[in-house]
Amino acid sequence: QGDDSLWSPTSEGLQVGIDSSTRFKLNPAKAAYIHNNLRDYENVLVRPTIRSIVRLLVSQNKVTDVYGPKRAQIQAEIEEQIR
Repeated sequence: QGDDSLWSPTSEGLQVGIDSSTRFKLNPAKAAYIHNNLRDYENVLVRPTIRSIVRLLVSQNKVTDVYGPKRAQIQAEIEEQIR
């Protein structure tokens, strides 16, 4: 929805803009519970969790790593933490 970029500090304290997309699916065994109890689960659970993990992992790296050679490794770490 619109511009959902997030800004995060790197280990040097520089702010970097992160634009990402995430596809997810609910565990079928828990889908009914989630739909009944967390009506806005995308904004209450999914989005804040992803943004928090991205900020945490970006803040542990230098700006040159975020946009450079460690980019794939950082992406893999983000995915692992989200799972």
